[in-house]
Amino acid sequence: MGIYRIPLSGDAFITQEFLSGNAGKDPILDVGVKYSIIDNSRYIQRILGILDLSSNSDLQNKITDGSIPNPVNDNTVTATLKMFNVLHGQTQAKSFSLDVFPVTSQWDEGSGYGFNEDNQLNITGYANYVSRKAGIDWTTSGGDYLVDSNSATQSFDTGSEHLSVNITNMLKNWLSSVSSNYGFIIKMSDVFESACGSYSASVDLYRKSLFGKETRLTKWPRVELIWDDQIKDYRNFFIIGGSGYLYFYNVINGKYFDLAATANFPGSVTIEGLTSNSSTAWTTVSSSVANLVGTRVKLGIYRALISELPYSLYNTYPIFRDKWTITSAISAISTCATSYFTVLNPFAINSYSDVYYGGYVLNLRNFSTDYQKGAKVIVRLFLKDLSLTYQALTASSSAFTSQVSDNGYWRILTDKKEIDIDWQPLDFDKNGNFLTLDTANLTRDYNYKIDFKLNIKGQTLYFDGDKIPSNFRIT
Repeated sequence: MGIYRIPLSGDAFITQEFLSGNAGKDPILDVGVKYSIIDNSRYIQRILGILDLSSNSDLQNKITDGSIPNPVNDNTVTATLKMFNVLHGQTQAKSFSLDVFPVTSQWDEGSGYGFNEDNQLNITGYANYVSRKAGIDWTTSGGDYLVDSNSATQSFDTGSEHLSVNITNMLKNWLSSVSSNYGFIIKMSDVFESACGSYSASVDLYRKSLFGKETRLTKWPRVELIWDDQIKDYRNFFIIGGSGYLYFYNVINGKYFDLAATANFPGSVTIEGLTSNSSTAWTTVSSSVANLVGTRVKLGIYRALISELPYSLYNTYPIFRDKWTITSAISAISTCATSYFTVLNPFAINSYSDVYYGGYVLNLRNFSTDYQKGAKVIVRLFLKDLSLTYQALTASSSAFTSQVSDNGYWRILTDKKEIDIDWQPLDFDKNGNFLTLDTANLTRDYNYKIDFKLNIKGQTLYFDGDKIPSNFRIT
């Protein structure tokens, strides 16, 4: 899966208790409803946040160069607003729900640093509960926002849960200029903010705290984009009667290039076969595998889905190939490319008793213990089955085959055993399993490790990153 984390470019919390107070530089943001026994009143607190979606932002640059898909026209992309709970010693809000709405007026983050020693908000900058900018008030005190179908809601039981809500449509509207990007507001649902009904003035829902963008921890607030760009290339073990993907990699001078901007493969894909090992006459093996569609997965990589390679082919064609034919006019590329793929015969003489459940050793190729923030690398796995033995060679060779898990996963944890990226599917191709490590999603000056979960021969095997080892640091 593709992952891209967008940090907040601005955030603050505003409170009814100190109308002109600003907390634009506070690392902790509060949302809630505080009851004051002194004046028998309740005071509302809300959180403001915004993303940089300008034309020269990192997000827009990555969309332009094809590194990530455009959420506006790619329905596989989901956007989740994630903010992380802060433990505190004051009254913890419980059994409530938070709403996330798009803000409809521009506001200034300000430079206030929250409460001072007198328990009052520092009066510096903007925004606050009354004003959104210097000399400009909100249309409605507490923030201007739109309640519509693109809004999001999350319920909290203990109050210590993290915030995680889907804002995909909200983000799409901002990127496509359907609505102006003034960010979002987080507030308790109306029924909890109201001083009427079952939630009377004496009900204290204060306080729910979340980490703001000024935190130096790994729990910085973000909008996380996730999309399906997993590579599952069955080229080395396609099964007759089965289904799977075959891939085309457009590499020029050692780099991936798109054939037709970010569109799908500009042509068709056909599966061909030879009727004998000595034959040179390639023919389309079945009408069901002619003119397949090549779908763009990511920059320069395309895949074609074979829904079924018919059983009737197993005794007719000993050799198969996929033929990618370009039918659109493009430059610097051949008009046709072919590659062999291995088809396994399910009727070969085998028995279940031949399956040996031996031990496995996992190592990481081209892995480093230090990565600079922003590095993006392919980490290859080498999985050795200890039940296999290798014959002595009479000539030198560097060819050792890695076992492949077609259902494997990886995750990243901090050295405090906190999950930073939860289980994600591993890619695989003819050379084995691999993952794309994008350190832009991680936090500088932190130590991490990668755990693996591989399904092999019906077994689920876990590999602790401390024992492989797969520990690394972001600098």
